[in-house]
Amino acid sequence: MVTNKGYSFYSLTRNARVIRLFFLLFTVSSCIDREFEGIPNDPEGTVAISMTNDTRNSATKLYLDECNPIMIDDMNNFVNVDFGWEFVELGKIDGLYNIKSIPETGWRERVSVRDDEGYIGRYSTGDSYLYIRIYVMKYMYAGGGGKPSVGNGGIVGARIKYQYPFIPEK
Repeated sequence: MVTNKGYSFYSLTRNARVIRLFFLLFTVSSCIDREFEGIPNDPEGTVAISMTNDTRNSATKLYLDECNPIMIDDMNNFVNVDFGWEFVELGKIDGLYNIKSIPETGWRERVSVRDDEGYIGRYSTGDSYLYIRIYVMKYMYAGGGGKPSVGNGGIVGARIKYQYPFIPEK
């Protein structure tokens, strides 16, 4: 004699519905506006891009108006392509929105690109400066995943967000 252990087609489909409901709630909750959680959204005019480094002489060059381009060199530093740019590292930050003012010291022509860190770049026009604020979201690795041994630990670039021109708060 075969006994039914209480599993019916109805109970299985009901369980599937409950699972789908939890999945839907999780998906919706993960898409809630970050500002609602106390984390500000990106400022207006923010651009997100992937920049490849110069490991294989194929760096992405970021062109901004009349300025010389910015790139990531083979050692994973933000650098000038020609001249004019200086950068300052701001350390770990929560996002582009948290870069609000211009430091007076610490400016260099080459700064190391690191995950979750912020930077300000300034371009000399001769009598004044144009500013960009940059946030490095994460490194990009060869093959799109882990850290294979290509170039600098497999790093082939970085995903960044930037705002240009950046006009600091007074």
